[in-house]
Amino acid sequence: METKKSLRFILSYFKIKKDNYYFNYANLAKVPKTILRETHKFNSIFGYGSNFTKKVEKYQEEVRNHVTSVFGGTKGNWYFLGPVSSVISNVLLQIIRDYLDTEKRIPIISTYKMNFPSLILPVKSLESLNLCKLNLVEYPQEGIDKKWCEEKIKSDIFIISLVDFFNGFTHDLDLINSYCKSKGVKLIVDFSQFPYWGILNVNNYPDVIFVSVLHKWLLGYPGHSVSYINISSMPFFQGWRNMENLFDYDNKSLLKSHEISNRSPLPFCSFEGAFKLANLVGFDKINRYIEGSSKYLLEKLIQIENRFEKFKIISSPGNYRDYKSSIIAISIGSKTKELLTCLYNKGIICSYFPIDIIRISTSFITTKEEIDFLYKNIEQWCSMNLN
Repeated sequence: METKKSLRFILSYFKIKKDNYYFNYANLAKVPKTILRETHKFNSIFGYGSNFTKKVEKYQEEVRNHVTSVFGGTKGNWYFLGPVSSVISNVLLQIIRDYLDTEKRIPIISTYKMNFPSLILPVKSLESLNLCKLNLVEYPQEGIDKKWCEEKIKSDIFIISLVDFFNGFTHDLDLINSYCKSKGVKLIVDFSQFPYWGILNVNNYPDVIFVSVLHKWLLGYPGHSVSYINISSMPFFQGWRNMENLFDYDNKSLLKSHEISNRSPLPFCSFEGAFKLANLVGFDKINRYIEGSSKYLLEKLIQIENRFEKFKIISSPGNYRDYKSSIIAISIGSKTKELLTCLYNKGIICSYFPIDIIRISTSFITTKEEIDFLYKNIEQWCSMNLN
């Protein structure tokens, strides 16, 4: 397990607030200086009255080369866009449009209950416009296996997060993709919670659509995303400017009017800054640090679980090529929120969900000292409140 001393070179790239302990890397991460530098660099070449300058195009081309070196694929299919919910909406509109042309009916789209709101709400909105039908299936309490796929995936499109929203379970993408492919189901995967660099390769899943936020483990700005969209009818070619009756929308014209922008500067410089830091440190080293911090945290929490009967750990199995996420969920029943308040008052930042779950996540810059501090405070609280 890495200490502050052994990580001092990497930590020098972050402005870390004293007495704050970050265990919420699913939603809150420190932004490295490399991203701030890239933001200034790209904005300096972007601000000359046009977004089609050769310098801008050269910069964007370099970023696409870098994202391809990390996640594979064809660089022209990588899109740097806004929020994940917006990407899901635009991708589904394109798929629905193609589907209506070929199948002459609206598609059925499924996902499971308690999935990310950004994956469910866009489908509900499209369903309200009678453009699709949403099938919300039961939450996979024990993860997703072949039997679950056979019983629950009965749709034209299936949307999933590679890592579960609440408990950090890493789903078996190879299994799910194989099943969907055998049944002709279009698969859309959100890999926002998967913290490893250079492990997921989209070349292994040629018909799957991938999307990820650029904050969380990619350390960048919230509200932006990177997506791999391999659809032959791309790009979204019409746009609202080509509508004959601009303000006379019906569902048919709505499907023709959507467009997608792939030129926004912040997503590009956000990924580029994260890539430069990750490339400097080394992907293998980053992945090893992530595994090490998660393993050490789990070992410390197991010590508490063995002492206190009411303290429960929900740990992620290594279902995707034996990789675990770095999310660990804990619960103490009705007293869970009391523990969260105690941790918050100590400067320890975690996530809480109103099903009596605290979600703790680590990163490649989580130190032994931070985990020891977290363990000490949880152990002290349990000693005072659970005996």
